[in-house]
Amino acid sequence: MATDRLVRVKEKAYHTKSNPLGYDTTLIDRKDFDYLVGEAEKVTPLKEEVKRLEMIILNSKDASRIEELEKVNERLKDSLKAKKSKGRFLGKSIKNFYCNGYFGRRYDLEGGTIVDIGDRHMMILLRSGERLMTHFDEEWDEYTDKMVAEWIGEAEDDSSYAN
Repeated sequence: MATDRLVRVKEKAYHTKSNPLGYDTTLIDRKDFDYLVGEAEKVTPLKEEVKRLEMIILNSKDASRIEELEKVNERLKDSLKAKKSKGRFLGKSIKNFYCNGYFGRRYDLEGGTIVDIGDRHMMILLRSGERLMTHFDEEWDEYTDKMVAEWIGEAEDDSSYAN
């Protein structure tokens, strides 16, 4: 098996002054060389065990369940990323007086503070003490993130792309 092959490689490598690790055997002690080869021998059965387990998983009736769980995991990661993104806007002051019309025909939004953000809504508190809420058509995404960043003045300047 693989262990027999390693023993042959070990002997051949030591006697021919070139071992599998690329060292010249005149530069390495026999004890150190044996240790390195011994560690390589320990890895070989582990690699075989990993391959065997991968085949069991792929051939099992729950293989589709694993793919489904991976998709759920990705959705959860995306959701966490969106929540962290939204959270950075809480308490920020709005610099845009109109906010793309999301709060109706109000032109007095500048200076308001973002007090609540949900998956599809956002509430601001105006300087006058009035609370306004807007609803988004879709769940929070990159477009909404960029738009709200523009409202609070954190948007990236696109003029650097001009020629």
